[in-house]
Amino acid sequence: MRRTQSQLRAAQIAKLLAEEEAHRRSVNDAMKVAAFARCNAVEELYELLEIKAERPILRAGKNGQREVASDRDESKRCARLIERVADLLTACSPAKSMETTPGSAQIIGGLHTERTWATEQPFVDPAPLPLEGSRPTS
Repeated sequence: MRRTQSQLRAAQIAKLLAEEEAHRRSVNDAMKVAAFARCNAVEELYELLEIKAERPILRAGKNGQREVASDRDESKRCARLIERVADLLTACSPAKSMETTPGSAQIIGGLHTERTWATEQPFVDPAPLPLEGSRPTS
């Protein structure tokens, strides 16, 4: 017997829901195992590179002044960590191949950075790129 379009679509939806549930379960399992290791690694980087947390903001409330976190999700602190690591990599590279340009913002993990590679890199085609301004000229 031939299946109707709605039956086919229902089967597709069921398959997608099952895949989504399997993915959600695998992410939750990975968070249980890897989340603590990743948090510990980031905390150690903060400590090694001496990146302090943002200072809390003092706000007046009905019970007097209280401290309110100014960087609750630590996005500013993470941006400073990425910037510091990029600076260290630049300082360690023999050609010092990082350059800051105002119009070249990139998004790394949801954080905006203003850094692009300016000199030669391995595996890069030396032919000119078709987009104007996408590759700095020397």
